[in-house]
Amino acid sequence: MKNSIGFDTIILLRSDYMKKSFKSFAILTVFLAALNMNIFAAGKLPKEASDTKVNISINDVMQNIPEDMGRAYIDKNTDRVMVPARYISENLGSTIRFSVSKDNKQGIFIGGIYNVIQLEIGSNVATISSTDGKESNTKELDAPAILYDGRTYVPIRFISEAMGMEVDWDNNTVYIKGITEGGKKQREDLKKNSLVKDSSVVEQDKKDNSLSSQETKKDSDDIKIKGSILN
Repeated sequence: MKNSIGFDTIILLRSDYMKKSFKSFAILTVFLAALNMNIFAAGKLPKEASDTKVNISINDVMQNIPEDMGRAYIDKNTDRVMVPARYISENLGSTIRFSVSKDNKQGIFIGGIYNVIQLEIGSNVATISSTDGKESNTKELDAPAILYDGRTYVPIRFISEAMGMEVDWDNNTVYIKGITEGGKKQREDLKKNSLVKDSSVVEQDKKDNSLSSQETKKDSDDIKIKGSILN
């Protein structure tokens, strides 16, 4: 006797398949919704942030902070402009490194050509050391560095001034001016290359003068020899 699948069986199988597909679709929809919420949450700011939009200008160039790096804001408690640490550091020509101490305190190192800024999350004290390790000073901050939503925010004025820049505030815009660390490096390289070039010219001049003096001596010796023959 042959087994056969009737029409009713096919309907039941199809109905069961549709239920499973709908369930899978529902799970996928919830997952995508959660993902979108996480993406949206990635751009949120702490409750201390005011609603005022803050603009940043570096050497007369208006900045546009990428959304995935966060954004600048005014802290309502300290009245200080806070900015993503990585963005401001890299755009002023410095490098940044995140650290965790032995007692699990988180912090950052911002390194330039001439000094290194060490900040501890939540601390009102920063350490500024020269890159050669000969000098080290501590300075008090008006607003501490904070860690929020996976990003570190720092007071923009302190970081900029610690890196030798001039900072001004007008019409909700932070104006930063000066030679960036990258610019300083370029200037030092140009100066170094210029000195090397000048020294090579000096050495060539020495060689030319030496050859010239040798030729002069040879000519004078020829004159003496010729003179002795004539005599």
